Amino acid sequence: MGVYFNLGKANNERMNTILYVDDNPQKISSFKEEFSDFKVISFDNPLKASKMAEEIDYDILVLDIMMPFLDGFELLAKMKKLKNYSEQPTFFLSETNDESLMIKALELGVEDLLTADMSWQVKKVRIKSRLTAKKENEIKFNFIDRTVELKGVLVELTTKELQLLHVLSQGEGMNKDDLVAAVWGEGKLMVKNNLSTHISNLNKKIHLINKKIQSRKGIVSLL
Repeated sequence: MGVYFNLGKANNERMNTILYVDDNPQKISSFKEEFSDFKVISFDNPLKASKMAEEIDYDILVLDIMMPFLDGFELLAKMKKLKNYSEQPTFFLSETNDESLMIKALELGVEDLLTADMSWQVKKVRIKSRLTAKKENEIKFNFIDRTVELKGVLVELTTKELQLLHVLSQGEGMNKDDLVAAVWGEGKLMVKNNLSTHISNLNKKIHLINKKIQSRKGIVSLL
C-alpha cells in the first residue's frame, strides 16, 4: 500500500488561467486589468476562439453573450466538443439583467450570469470561489515522484499505476483495449488479461483519496 501523508499548499502552483471571449476590446482590456492576478487569454472573435481554444490549458471560461458570428450560447456548445474541455467552470457576461438569459444560462449548466450591475469585486469573488471548489476536487499528478494528491492526502504509485490513473482521469470512461493501448501500448494481450489485477492493486491505494476505478461491461471508469 502506498505511503500517504498531509501536505501544505505548494509554493510553485501555476497562475490560474481564464479563457475570455468578448467582441468588445475595451471590455477585454478592463477585464484583464481587474483580473490581473489571473492569466487571461482573450479572443475578440468567437469563431477564432472556437478554433484556437483546443490548444489552450485553462481553468475558467468566461463568455460574452451578445457577439457576432456566434453568441455565447452557441460558442459554449462548440467548446464542449473540444478535446480539452473537461467541464471547466463557465460564466456568461451580460450587459442586461434579462431574466430569460439568466434562466437559459443556468439551464446550460453554467456557474453564473455576471451582469453589468455587479461590481468587479463581486464578479471576482464569484469566479474565485468556484475555482477554489473545483481545485479542491482535482487530483494533482507528480510524475517525477510518482505520487498523486487530493485534498492534502498524497499517495505513492508505481509508474504504470500513475499512468493508468492519469488516463482515466481525463474522461468519463474507456474500453479496455483503448486503455491498455494508452498505458502499455498496442497489442499487449497479456496486460489486457491481467487488467483487473492492475485495477485491483490500484484501488487498494487510491481509496485513501476517496477514488475508485470500476470496470463494467468492458468500460473502465474512475469514480
